[in-house]
Amino acid sequence: GSFRSGKHAGRVALLPQDSRFPPHARGEELLRFYGRVQGLTSDDCERTIDELLDWVHLQDRRRSPVRTLSHGMNRRLAIAPAFLGTPELVLLDEPLNGLDPREAARVRDLIRERRGRQAIVISSHNLSDIEALCDHVAFIEKGKLVRQDTLDKITGRAHRITYRLSGGQVPLEKLSAALPEVAWEQQPETLTATFPGRYTTEELNRLALPVLLEAGVGILEIQRGS
Repeated sequence: GSFRSGKHAGRVALLPQDSRFPPHARGEELLRFYGRVQGLTSDDCERTIDELLDWVHLQDRRRSPVRTLSHGMNRRLAIAPAFLGTPELVLLDEPLNGLDPREAARVRDLIRERRGRQAIVISSHNLSDIEALCDHVAFIEKGKLVRQDTLDKITGRAHRITYRLSGGQVPLEKLSAALPEVAWEQQPETLTATFPGRYTTEELNRLALPVLLEAGVGILEIQRGS
């Protein structure tokens, strides 16, 4: 059936990729308008506006015209309406598009804070952003769903750990004795463990790290996946 805004008010929210606000508008005015669209009462709207402006770190610029805000500030302001009233489904289209690394990191942190509270769907061509933010992933090609699974299964993170090393002789025989079902692959600066599903990442680290540390192997980083 057709989408009726009244029926779905407050349940679904959207951040378009190239959203633009009127340059003369002010942040609190915009949020007040979108709050009414989402069906919030006046009191709920004002309370939520304060919470969201704090959340996106723009409380001190709430009355500043959009034209005076930086690109990163504008992008953070654009995210806020999508979370007015805690909608059940939030659709974010390329939320990190065009941001410098510092602002991108801030926006990633904002989105992570909302995980588990709502269903958040992110559309992005940047796979590293998807890996940093999502639990499930779907690949769409020419309008058709070609693959869908958990991110762990698609990336192999669920059953693989890579240790980045800084020196020392890797005791492969001792590792194999401690973890006989694990396949170990050593490169000059890394050691990768591929393990069956009955192990968790935490269990593998608990058994493998003491063997490596006792042998004097320096460990710079532990990363899930290859």
